[in-house]
Amino acid sequence: MDSEWQKARLEELWTEVVLAQANDARLAIDQPPELIVIRLLGNLRERYLKAIDESNDTEARRALAIGHLAWQLLSLEVADWLTDIGPPWPLADREFWRGDEINERFALSLTINRQLNAAPLLHQQAIDLVALMLPRWLLENLINALEALSHGEVHKLVAPTHIGKHNDAWSWEKMRLRAVQHVNFLSGQGIIKKVALKRVSVATGIGEGTLRQWETAFVKDVAANLSVDWAKKSGNLKTILEDNPRYGENDGNSVDGYAYNLLLDLREESLTQFGIRYRERFGSRHNQDPSAGN
Repeated sequence: MDSEWQKARLEELWTEVVLAQANDARLAIDQPPELIVIRLLGNLRERYLKAIDESNDTEARRALAIGHLAWQLLSLEVADWLTDIGPPWPLADREFWRGDEINERFALSLTINRQLNAAPLLHQQAIDLVALMLPRWLLENLINALEALSHGEVHKLVAPTHIGKHNDAWSWEKMRLRAVQHVNFLSGQGIIKKVALKRVSVATGIGEGTLRQWETAFVKDVAANLSVDWAKKSGNLKTILEDNPRYGENDGNSVDGYAYNLLLDLREESLTQFGIRYRERFGSRHNQDPSAGN
């Protein structure tokens, strides 16, 4: 895209939409552009809520449309650099990724995850809605891929990678990791490993030997190995909090955010509940008697 052409079009939008709307709303326009847009967004929000109260769908849609544009212009004004995913991957450079939709999927996944997980772990769920910025080329490719799915066509950007004989390899991988996490969660609470393996095996129908093999395999995967380690820390944290529910509150002690977040997940779905879910989804892949340790 020609930079001069792009600059001219953006200036038109600024003059004909943002400044015009700000003038109509009697907002001060002798200020930095970002402040004008922020105040305009506040005004548009009031207009939108009023239109909703009055069942004025036309005005509500108009306020939303202008608001979306104002938000995009604000993002370009102060935060366009935040779409970068850092060296050595120049996300804004379409030519760097051209012709390889698998790499495009990597770029899409990485930039979404960077923005989705920007806040510290314990605060991430509080940020909802998530503000997401993507280069136009990548967003257009994603939209095209989603529209193609509606017509039965699968673009490489969203096509599954066939690994092994199962079509649900990703889901099974996540469930296998959670099973191993449950073993280490119990171990972190002071339960000896042999007993922890037995409990998880009985709950899930997975042989104890199989659980050991999975844990050994996950050691080679950095992210999975960290998740297993956090599970053990979560078990230890559970024991600490049972003895002292106010642990880490102005007492000089710190709590591992990842371990605490995982503790919340494991509390929400107990081993028994997980075992039922695993048996329903993947139990047919295990023919052995859980007590046999195979």
